[in-house]
Amino acid sequence: ALGLAAFVGPVSAAWAGPPTESAPAELPEGFEPAELIEAVTVEYPEALRSRESAPAGVVRVEFVVGTDGETFDAKVVQSVDPQIDMVALDAVSRLRYAPARYQGEPVEVVLSIDIPFEAPPPPEPEPEPEPEAESGDGDGDGDGDGDGVDTEEAAESSDPPAGVGPLRVRGRVREAGQRVPLEGVRILALPAPEGIEPGRIRQTLYGEDDDPAWTLAVQSDAEGRYELRGVPTGRVRLVVLREGFARLEYVEVVPEDGVLELEYFLKRLPDNPFRTVVDVPGEEPDTAKRSISREEINALPGTQGDALKALQNFPGVARTPFGAGGLVIRGASPSDSQVYLGYHEIPNLFHFGALTSVFNSDILAQIDFIPGNFDSRFGDAIGGVVNVQPRKGRRDGFHGYIDSDLFDTGIMLEGPVGKGSFVLSGRRSYIDAILPAVIPDDANLDFDVAPRYYDYQAMLDYPVGDGELTVRIFGSDDRLTVIAPEENEAEADSSDSFGTVIAFHRADLVYRADKGPWSFLVTPSYRFDNLTGAGGDIFEFRFRIHTFSGRAEVSRQLSRNAALRIGTDIVAGRYSIDARAPSFPTDSLGDRGDALASEVSNAFARPSLYATSTIRLSPKFTLYPGMRLTYNALRFKRMAVDPRLRLRYDLSDSLAIKGGLG
Repeated sequence: ALGLAAFVGPVSAAWAGPPTESAPAELPEGFEPAELIEAVTVEYPEALRSRESAPAGVVRVEFVVGTDGETFDAKVVQSVDPQIDMVALDAVSRLRYAPARYQGEPVEVVLSIDIPFEAPPPPEPEPEPEPEAESGDGDGDGDGDGDGVDTEEAAESSDPPAGVGPLRVRGRVREAGQRVPLEGVRILALPAPEGIEPGRIRQTLYGEDDDPAWTLAVQSDAEGRYELRGVPTGRVRLVVLREGFARLEYVEVVPEDGVLELEYFLKRLPDNPFRTVVDVPGEEPDTAKRSISREEINALPGTQGDALKALQNFPGVARTPFGAGGLVIRGASPSDSQVYLGYHEIPNLFHFGALTSVFNSDILAQIDFIPGNFDSRFGDAIGGVVNVQPRKGRRDGFHGYIDSDLFDTGIMLEGPVGKGSFVLSGRRSYIDAILPAVIPDDANLDFDVAPRYYDYQAMLDYPVGDGELTVRIFGSDDRLTVIAPEENEAEADSSDSFGTVIAFHRADLVYRADKGPWSFLVTPSYRFDNLTGAGGDIFEFRFRIHTFSGRAEVSRQLSRNAALRIGTDIVAGRYSIDARAPSFPTDSLGDRGDALASEVSNAFARPSLYATSTIRLSPKFTLYPGMRLTYNALRFKRMAVDPRLRLRYDLSDSLAIKGGLG
């Protein structure tokens, strides 16, 4: 037996990331750690003693200590054996603490604990019992009750289950309404009270037994699944608990044969589900970054459900006139800023008139707006950077919708594919059907192609090796052709039409992997851009670009106070321009009446190498030096050297100075 009180030393606050063997981060001023006041003992599972090679090792458990000193949300981050892990989780659930305090107020903290399990030697075989003389109770068992059953053996047969044995109950826990799987839900099994029929328990049970005959507890995994072993057959009470959700209780009947399959849906509480977390600031690579999280994306007002439109309302951002949809960041031209989606640039963020974005915001994970002092991984921008990251598809079943409004209709479908997931989405406007119907006949205005746009996205995420592979195909197309004949023309011709085409199509591959302190990223991409315009017989142009871009990064946490990221990216391709315009009149000849035509085609390449490091000089002062080398090949053949230095100094817990130079 091991007393957990002896392991108070290794317990450390998990301030950032998974627990490590290094010392915990420096505690904020005014913070009082939680103190263990009630220890428990842990015994090696009896069922594993008989194995030829009984498992042994250290189980690391991460858990939360609440403001009442109770532990919850325990999960194993370093496993030894499923049965041993269950014993460790049960032990942690019975620990009691004096709660942590921050500035005098109790707060919840995340702790981790290492519990060593050493395989005991197998017990020596017991000698054969000597035959005993017949007892005088008449049934031969010697207990004097005449029933033929030894009362000590009967008592042993009713011992509480050890959490091992045959699988009796399994199921899944999801959030009600969203059907999203919930991880870390605690499922507690104990004897059902008398007089309660099978089904949901809706009333409060008073006078409950404080010491039930047996209890079993497990937690749901990342997919919301759980299993209960060794549960007695018959009526069993199941309690389903998770912070921020309403408590759920059922009385279920466990069959003697087979496995009971259950699915529960927890309802999120209407009050604030967030808990207070005492945090030590970690790396902040972009000193002026403002982010919109996945939880905020669908709750932004004034965006008609399009989170990317919220960027137009950020401080320091203005909109380009005439609904062009460009972003003017801190007074810089839209061409001096960059928009990245999934590690690569996209040519335009919005459709015609800036009515909606070219990418479905329902499948975005995060939007980062960086108006200045951005990391060296971003180049060729003197204004600002918008970095958009798509999310993975859901794996808890198939989901989808059809969404229609005044301008367009969109559809989306997502679900699991083997161990991965997929997302399919598309949208098309029907302005071209509305405008011709509402414009008066005497307006002398017609449409060959009224303003119309469409976009599409197809994504697949799948685990490969130690990482994950992502495949994305998406694009956008905007077209407009207006026919405005002169008043006396009997029939319009090509000289009366004005039109534009703005389109792009892109395909990406992304592979990400984490291995210990190392992180890897490799992502190639191909994009085709088409920009076409015509104004009757006056002018016409066509601009087409084939672009290949690739990025590779490797990052490593060197120590507690230092980290390094090295990367390379390349943008290369070929463009062609076909243009026709009227000739210019000369002093001697005047207007010659002919047209000037030009065709230009050329290749371009821009390879880059960059590095960014994190150096924490003190708990309050951190430097982020970086360097970017960009070679403008083919045409200019010049190297650009771009040094950058960013810093952060914490004046207090709520005030910091951040800046950059480069």
